[in-house]
Amino acid sequence: SRATVSTVMRAYTKYDKTTSAKRRSGRKTTLTDRDRRILNRIVAKQHKTTATKVTAELNSHLNNPVLTKTVRRELHKSNIYGKATISKPFITDANAKLRKKWSHEHKTWTIDDWKNVVWSDQSSFTLFPTNGRA
Repeated sequence: SRATVSTVMRAYTKYDKTTSAKRRSGRKTTLTDRDRRILNRIVAKQHKTTATKVTAELNSHLNNPVLTKTVRRELHKSNIYGKATISKPFITDANAKLRKKWSHEHKTWTIDDWKNVVWSDQSSFTLFPTNGRA
């Protein structure tokens, strides 16, 4: 509004700064900017660990220990969320070579050739799983 613009301009000309430089009321944050950098560094190094273990590692660097809930909240502010991993089929090097050899042998097959194949093993694969896992 016009009054808000006027107030901001008056504060800027009088104090050479806007009202956003005023101190905020309320509780101070638990973690400082330095603590957040340490937290992000720990997560970058150990990205497959639990929030509890990250908290223990972070608390070894801090004078005032923090809760796991605080660590999760700070990680969420940094757009880092916990994910459950999905196990994928294990393919050995030998099996990969056999599969490649088989694919080279069958790459010239026509659709009619493939219609004569009886598929005995079935696996379901989804690009976007609906069970909430990564």
